[in-house]
Amino acid sequence: MLESKKRSFVKSITWRILAVLILAVVAYVITKDPFATTVITVITQAIKFVAYYAHERCWGLVTWGYEPKVNVMQRLRDLGYID
Repeated sequence: MLESKKRSFVKSITWRILAVLILAVVAYVITKDPFATTVITVITQAIKFVAYYAHERCWGLVTWGYEPKVNVMQRLRDLGYID
């Protein structure tokens, strides 16, 4: 089962919100400058957002680790239990 683009997008947004908050706090603690904090946070998060989305989409194409979806009725037919 492949993950939809919409699901990947929403996951990316929620993860980035958390990451923005963490980075903003760290940047402010280091710089003590609200403007520098904003610039650092916005640029870094934009880059990471695009990278994360691409990473998720690439992993969506990898079948490793997924269990195949089993059609129970077809499997029962194959085994001769039903017609």
